[in-house]
Amino acid sequence: MTIAEQIRDIRKEKGMTLLELAEAAGSSIKTISRIENGQQDMTVTLANKLLGAMRCKLSIVSSE
Repeated sequence: MTIAEQIRDIRKEKGMTLLELAEAAGSSIKTISRIENGQQDMTVTLANKLLGAMRCKLSIVSSE
């Protein structure tokens, strides 16, 4: 599962709309929608803003 898919799943689990997440993270609905659908890459900074808006932390798991 990609980080973008995880962000979408967390947003839905939190009951947040794209608009609510966009406003909380200082981004646009279009950007978040494109990220969640794999049409646009995101920066680590934006990922942290999105996760922060949902009160989550980024956790990187090694596949070694």
